[in-house]
Amino acid sequence: MCLGDLARVVELVDGDQAIVEVAGVRSTVSLVVPRTEGTPVEPGDLVVVSMGLVVAVTDDADEAEAIALLDEREVPR
Repeated sequence: MCLGDLARVVELVDGDQAIVEVAGVRSTVSLVVPRTEGTPVEPGDLVVVSMGLVVAVTDDADEAEAIALLDEREVPR
């Protein structure tokens, strides 16, 4: 089983990468998976990051639950 972190996209970098923030820590991650799937990623989106890859982008139905998780972990929005 692979675990991922819930992160907020802060900035898009060079088309295939993004800077995300988790609990106040920023890192650069790959957007290869969502780009391959045709899923748009924009600054402000909540994403699931695993091993340096964005593996999922949350949708509106998941956002309330995701924000509750962010609040529990004190992740900035």
